[in-house]
Amino acid sequence: MPNHAEELIRRPEEAIYRTIYAPVDLQEMLSSAETRSRIRRLPPVQLFFGLKELSDEEVAQLAPHISQEQWRAVIDLDIWSRDRANTRQLINLQRHILLNEDSVASKLVGAPDPELWELTFAMLTKIHPKIEGEVEGEPKEGDYFETPDNEYLIVLPRNPELARLLRAIVIRLYQLDAKWTRIRLESARFRTPSELTESAYEKRTRRVEEMGFQDYYEAVEIYGPILEAESLPMKGKSKEQVSTLPAPAHMPESGALLLMETLAYLSRSRDISPLLEELFFVCNKILTADRTSPGEPRLVRKGIRKTLTGINLGLDLWSEGNFERAVTGVQELYLQSLFRLGYTRLVELRGKASEAVARHEPGAGSPEAAFLKGLLRKYPIQSWQREPGARLHWRFFSTAEEVRRAEKRLE
Repeated sequence: MPNHAEELIRRPEEAIYRTIYAPVDLQEMLSSAETRSRIRRLPPVQLFFGLKELSDEEVAQLAPHISQEQWRAVIDLDIWSRDRANTRQLINLQRHILLNEDSVASKLVGAPDPELWELTFAMLTKIHPKIEGEVEGEPKEGDYFETPDNEYLIVLPRNPELARLLRAIVIRLYQLDAKWTRIRLESARFRTPSELTESAYEKRTRRVEEMGFQDYYEAVEIYGPILEAESLPMKGKSKEQVSTLPAPAHMPESGALLLMETLAYLSRSRDISPLLEELFFVCNKILTADRTSPGEPRLVRKGIRKTLTGINLGLDLWSEGNFERAVTGVQELYLQSLFRLGYTRLVELRGKASEAVARHEPGAGSPEAAFLKGLLRKYPIQSWQREPGARLHWRFFSTAEEVRRAEKRLE
């Protein structure tokens, strides 16, 4: 996160994106011995983004300079959606073992959990063992081949490109470690896909949490509205956690989000790294709950904006627009709780919009229809058309005043 307060205020989502999520230029880092030595120190998220820009030949160049843990993190971020693993995407990533020497290829092979290899074989192939030279079971029609040790006959998928790649990968695995490969194939025959998926998912969940990402089923809790009798949990306070500067009575007239004005103000008197790490945690929780891939920059930026405006709305509601109280709130309340407070208010607004539609449904294409369309979304937004039939414009609610104006329009 940048320490430039002005950038934090004026372009907060871009500042957060560039520092946490934006890809590094791996092509440039590969250009000299000095920069290549830094690759192993890259955070997994930045490495993951940067890989998207490389050709197969460049990934082959990169592979010797990354650690097995980094490659495992790339796999963790890339192939999972909720608790489902995309085995074709795993094969797409692991095709790079075909272009690297044995030591590097072995490192890449060892990055996925063994269960992921077994799941891939179970999902994409049919494995028939050979007993005394005879194939057990009746192979289905289609392309197939015998493993180099003549122990198995593997029926390949109908997709010719995928079949070619799988054949090459299995042969390469045998070259690297025939015993290990036989164990994976044998396990794929007897363990069910659901069992393999569950085991791999549990391991992956622990690792991504260490990277600041959350399990999907835990992340969706951020959209749980706050009950009327529920109070916001307080952080444990220390003298260092409270600003020593006297806060002004009113927020500066910059038009920036109250949240970012508060963080910029606090940065003048203390290290706000813990607050920025907390903000990063909430951003990742929103991205996970919304099933946004870290590899989609446009959607990542949208998720960051939703996080910032949602927290800002909650902070504005809690502080009643008072800057001094907002400074206290950011230090003493969890940012996640402030987001939930803001979302709770939006859920109430959505309920009022539903009642308005029940009373009188506006004509299709009218300004009122465009307005209500945004309010009725799962995460309510402000939406409007500049003229009937024109493109729908939208933005997230970020202040209590915007919510009040929307409520007044519903009356």
